[in-house]
Amino acid sequence: PPPPPSNLRFYGFATSRPDGAKRIFLYKNEDVFVASEGDIVDRRYKVVRISPNAVEILDVLSNNRENIPLSQG
Repeated sequence: PPPPPSNLRFYGFATSRPDGAKRIFLYKNEDVFVASEGDIVDRRYKVVRISPNAVEILDVLSNNRENIPLSQG
């Protein structure tokens, strides 16, 4: 069976870094994470790509990819 989803949700955009990299807020239960492409959140999910409509994450333990819509609510 496939691994369970990450349960990470999009919360909003953070101020851009000086190098122009996008940063987003993700949350899971009561934990909030600020991440850019390449960052690891919740000790197991790598932010692979931030596009205009979704963030692609990779579960580094199961090698499963997941897209999280970039919409609030």
